[in-house]
Amino acid sequence: MTYLGPISDLLLLLGTLGMAGWCIVLTRRLRSFSRLERDVRATVDNLRSQIDAAGASITSATAETQAREAALIALTSAADDRIGRIEMLMASFEDIEAEAADALHSDGGADPVPSFRASRPTDFAAGAAR
Repeated sequence: MTYLGPISDLLLLLGTLGMAGWCIVLTRRLRSFSRLERDVRATVDNLRSQIDAAGASITSATAETQAREAALIALTSAADDRIGRIEMLMASFEDIEAEAADALHSDGGADPVPSFRASRPTDFAAGAAR
């Protein structure tokens, strides 16, 4: 029965070597998992900083757009005011023209009266065609 001792020692040695191999495999897996977790954290941090930068950019663009909108509204209002003034001037020119034509016709002038209306288009399409 002296041969059972070395066999049990050999089996114990093989079991120990198997467990050591299994521990090496687990260590490698844990290292790769740790590396993967570190890479994921770096990626998430990178994405978070990009999202923050995009949010700041959107906020800046929104503020600039609102400022330009206010300026455009002010310019449009000023243009509308000027359009009203121009329309009033044109109406007064037509009145002055009518008065001048009446005065020339009452004096018996034979020359035709140059017309303000004849020199300007009656609508935008006619003016664009000229």
